[in-house]
Amino acid sequence: MILPGFHGTFFIMHLTGLLGMPRRIDAYPDNPEWEWLNLTSSLFGFVLTIGFAIFALDLILQATLGQRARRDPWRAPTLDWAMPLPAPNYNFASLPVARHLGMRARDVIHALARGEGVLAGAPRGRREVLVTTPGDARPCHVAVLPGNTGLPLALAACIAVFVLLMLASLYALAAAALLPVAVLVWMWVRVMAPSGDMRPVEIAPAVVVPVQHCTPRPTLAQSGLHALLVADGALFASLLFGVAFLSVVTQGPAPPPALVENLTVALVLGGSVGALALGAGCARAAAAGRGARWVALAGVLCNLVALGALIGLATQLDDPAPMPAMRCARPCWAMSRCMCWLRARWPHSLPIRSGAAKLRR
Repeated sequence: MILPGFHGTFFIMHLTGLLGMPRRIDAYPDNPEWEWLNLTSSLFGFVLTIGFAIFALDLILQATLGQRARRDPWRAPTLDWAMPLPAPNYNFASLPVARHLGMRARDVIHALARGEGVLAGAPRGRREVLVTTPGDARPCHVAVLPGNTGLPLALAACIAVFVLLMLASLYALAAAALLPVAVLVWMWVRVMAPSGDMRPVEIAPAVVVPVQHCTPRPTLAQSGLHALLVADGALFASLLFGVAFLSVVTQGPAPPPALVENLTVALVLGGSVGALALGAGCARAAAAGRGARWVALAGVLCNLVALGALIGLATQLDDPAPMPAMRCARPCWAMSRCMCWLRARWPHSLPIRSGAAKLRR
């Protein structure tokens, strides 16, 4: 009920918005074509509420009257239930392999608990997970996961303070609030970086794979950044659709003259794209080992030049409305997304890469 209720409520709101209905109005006598859409959206809102109420009731009943289930209560033919209940912090003592795929969960439970799978136990005293290829599950590398830390909670609180200051139009204080955000992000990145023994790991007898920062293969963080950039591209495409729709269907008053000429914008954007492309080429050359250190520094410099150009352009663009918040938010957004692009194109920092080279030697 939650799924159809959610989409039935909010998707129809998109349709009323495309028909020109403004927000936060409760009467529209001159637009009868909006009535049935808003009525339908309201009905689906009740469906959504009922779905959440049933979910909350199920949680309460399970917490108060539910019985503790034994391990693999379904006699499942898969390995989903080959885990103790309640699940331990480490989930599996060892990971299943190909010979376990045709077995029932109850037949694999004790074998995995004895460490007869791959990556058994935690001999290095850190959180590790095996990363494989998505199709044939070939081992790629061992990813080292970060430990417990309160930095994400502190970072979320600082970001909330920044947003509240922006809503209160206290833009000078909001800009100052970004300083603890930057410090916490730096601290978080340093905490997440694995330390200690980075030598290849023997996940099974005669099967050795490298650690995530000592392999040229894409890591989990790099894949996540690629997904973030794809999501940003989808959001930007929706923004372009909104601009085109408002320009064609619901045209408003003429915008004020632009503060920056189109030629200047085109030159800055073209130079930024060229600098990013040159930085990507330097990254590939450094990965190939051709003057790695100096080429790597040149690539970082190219990306910094592109980042500075985009931030400078963002601060000079005219606002769609006289809101200083937009002028403050644009460079922050441009800086964060350019840093994400830089990190996605440059997945290994220089000290880690040099350390990996020493290990290979």
